[in-house]
Amino acid sequence: MRGIAFDADGRRLAFPGQDRVVVWDWKTDEVWGLPNTEYPWHVAVSPDGALLAVGSGNGTVLRRDLTTLQPLPRVLEGWDARVGSREGERAGGGRSPPSEPEEPSPIYRVAFSPDGRVLAGGSQDGTVYRWNADTGSRLPSLPDSAGIGGLAFSPDGRLLATGTLDRRVSLWDVSRRRRLRRQLTTNDGYGGVLAFSPDGSSWHGQGRRGG
Repeated sequence: MRGIAFDADGRRLAFPGQDRVVVWDWKTDEVWGLPNTEYPWHVAVSPDGALLAVGSGNGTVLRRDLTTLQPLPRVLEGWDARVGSREGERAGGGRSPPSEPEEPSPIYRVAFSPDGRVLAGGSQDGTVYRWNADTGSRLPSLPDSAGIGGLAFSPDGRLLATGTLDRRVSLWDVSRRRRLRRQLTTNDGYGGVLAFSPDGSSWHGQGRRGG
C-alpha cells in the first residue's frame, strides 16, 4: 500500500489503486472508485477534511472536494510544459531551458501543512513543489538531493521533513526555504515513513529518530 488517509472524522478512508483512488466509508461499507488521469501514487486529506489531494504519475496533483468527491477545476503542476522544465530551474539559476523537452516526474508524496493552507508534493526529480491549497497558485519549491519518498510537516508548520530515495532525511525551515544542517540516513530505502512527535520536538523515520 503506497499511502492511506482518513478524513477528519475518521469515517472515510482513501487510498490509491491502479488507475483510480478508492474511498471507503467503513461504517456503511460504501465504496467509491474515483478515476485518475494517471497512476495515483499517494493521497492526503486536508486537516479540516474538506480536500483530498492525489499525487500522480504524470507530475500533477489532483484535488477533490471530499463532500461531493468531485475534482476541483485546477490541476496542480510542478512541471512547466511551456519550457519543458521543472519549476525553479529557469529564473535566477543561470540555466536555460533544455533543447529537448524532458518528461514530467511522478509526484510520489503529498502532504498538507497543519493549517491546511499549503499543499506540498514530493517529486521523483528531487523537487518539493508547493501550492496554495485553496487557489492552486504555485509557491516557491525546495530542491532536494534525490527523489522524494516521504514528506511530513511539523505540528507548527515551521519545519518540513523530506525523505529521499537515497535514504536521507532532511529538515527544512519552510519560511526561509533553507535546509537545516542535520541530514541523517535511514534504514528505509524510500525514505517514505516520516512523522513528527505531537509536540514537534522530534521526528521519526523508519529505523531512525531525530530531535
